[in-house]
Amino acid sequence: MTNIAKIKDIDWVLFMCVFLLATVGFVMQFSVAGGSFTPWAIKHGIRFLLAILLMFTIAIIDIRFWYKWAWIFFAFSILLLIYVEFFGHIGMGAKRWIDLKIFKLQPSELVKIFLILALAKYYTSISQYKISSFKSVFFILVVLLIPAGLVYRQPDLGTAILIILGGLSVAFLAGLSWKWILCGISLITLVVPSVLSLVLRPYQQKRITTFLDPESDPLGKGYHIIQSKIAIGSGGMTGQGLVQGRQTQLGFLPENHTDFIFTVIAEELGFIGSMSVLLLILFILYKILIISHSVYSAFAKLVVMGMGITFFLYVLINVGMVMGLFPVVGVPLPLISYGGTVMITTMVGFGFIQNMWVHRRIENPSVDIEYY
Repeated sequence: MTNIAKIKDIDWVLFMCVFLLATVGFVMQFSVAGGSFTPWAIKHGIRFLLAILLMFTIAIIDIRFWYKWAWIFFAFSILLLIYVEFFGHIGMGAKRWIDLKIFKLQPSELVKIFLILALAKYYTSISQYKISSFKSVFFILVVLLIPAGLVYRQPDLGTAILIILGGLSVAFLAGLSWKWILCGISLITLVVPSVLSLVLRPYQQKRITTFLDPESDPLGKGYHIIQSKIAIGSGGMTGQGLVQGRQTQLGFLPENHTDFIFTVIAEELGFIGSMSVLLLILFILYKILIISHSVYSAFAKLVVMGMGITFFLYVLINVGMVMGLFPVVGVPLPLISYGGTVMITTMVGFGFIQNMWVHRRIENPSVDIEYY
């Protein structure tokens, strides 16, 4: 089957849900700008249209290509992280980006995608009994800690945590023994509290203490979450209406077009609007789960579930953060928050999900076989 012919095998229901979610983002970017398509909405829309082309391109390329070169793509993303360490663009006190003039690329977002691809290949290329061997566990820990450590140095604690959680989720789905999981949980419970003061920077420690008691610094670190809670509460059942949110439009809510965009949804569209968005996201996750059960190869299953869990973690942390359930760690809401890299990488992730669906009948992508 030619690549172009594969377009008809795209899961169009999933695509339309993703398109609808990005449309919500476009409308909200229009609203936070005071009812203007500039500076955010028009760029958000253009980036999404370009990202759609990238998604389709990834979806129709033979799955065996992605399997073969998975580790190369991951290694390339690590090299980009190393480049950022020395030559990265500095913004808001952090060195996280490569300035491509058209937009600023954040390699840490690419790492999360290609890490899942690489780990899926690794776990489907070894026997089941080796997955829980000490050698395998040690290897995976090294693979996770290298990018996580580089990202933490930028500094970007939220993304570093997501990299580790995404990688561990793939290991768990591949069949990692519960003894390792329980050992990890026990180690974290015993060790982490005592080393936080050594690992976390002062401003990161302040975020945790502020999370526990935002009112302790209402005009400083606690300002974001206090204003976010006020905005969410003021939305009521039906919201104050687009371009009518007081916290948003009067400038009380910082970062309202990026990290706190869900707060804007809750204030302007109310409980009904915000729940509708969450139900749409839940349906997308449901479709991803169905796809994971429909593909034939273990590689495809791990890729689909890994991408789905990464998407879920983004949503969980962002929504929990703006509601005061998690510390503020700067994690955007996929397809709704403004940002070029997160838009591209989210659509790349959906491109791989679609790729696994299009090539779902291939049982072993490591073998050159004919299908259909």
